[in-house]
Amino acid sequence: MFTELSGTRSNDWRIAATAEIMRHAMPNRVDSVTRKIGASAAEIYDAMLHPDALEFWLVPDGIQARVVAFSPRPGGHYRLQMETGGERDEAEIWSSAKHMEARYLDLVPGKCIVQAVEFATYDPRFQGAMRLSWLLSAVADGTKVTIRAENAPDGLSAESHEAEMTASLAKLDHYVTGLQERQVA
Repeated sequence: MFTELSGTRSNDWRIAATAEIMRHAMPNRVDSVTRKIGASAAEIYDAMLHPDALEFWLVPDGIQARVVAFSPRPGGHYRLQMETGGERDEAEIWSSAKHMEARYLDLVPGKCIVQAVEFATYDPRFQGAMRLSWLLSAVADGTKVTIRAENAPDGLSAESHEAEMTASLAKLDHYVTGLQERQVA
């Protein structure tokens, strides 16, 4: 990059270099969804760090997932092996990938989980690391859960991504409230 800019006049190369750095530092798109879940932040956080729970609530309907690696700590990761269980649009990221790998960047019990997520796919529209932040905050009768996705792959439309994140939150809600009901029974 800098060799191409060496012939520019005065400070033009600095402006171009700064723009190039910012292009890589700034998210190209941010998708976000929020849902109130009738459970404590601790219960939700636990469900987000349990392999059996992830297999249930994280993936869209029609996708079967199996956790094949799991190390829930900062710097750790998990890997989901995925198979389509029926008819799905092959243009969707979940259908085109064989597995998904998430690296834990930050874990704050009951508050947030930050991950770098990549899908193993040959489709270049779905390649690259996406930063997912799961933010938990106590509200009356439950917890507000926000998913914030930065640098979503170009092949994943904002509408589709937000619909899939909304569905994941609904399944997470079902999972943790179902656990509460089973504990009471």
